[in-house]
Amino acid sequence: MARGRKLIDLTGRQFGALSVLRRSGTDAHRHPIWECRCACGRHWRALGYCLTEGRLSRCGFCRTEMRRAARALKGKNVGDHVSHSP
Repeated sequence: MARGRKLIDLTGRQFGALSVLRRSGTDAHRHPIWECRCACGRHWRALGYCLTEGRLSRCGFCRTEMRRAARALKGKNVGDHVSHSP
């Protein structure tokens, strides 16, 4: 845990598609790591500040799949609009 900060228990909280299951240790900088379960069913470990600051809301597999789907739709007509995904 970072120096001088009180640990906030994230167990049971929801961040996007991630549900926090339990604390699973700390990283080299003493930031808490949390074990989460994504809506897709995969387990994922995440730093607490990434969850609370909104930097992470899905497991890595889901993020990769979303990017792949966005690239596949780029420039194609979707409904009444043309997709301009990054």
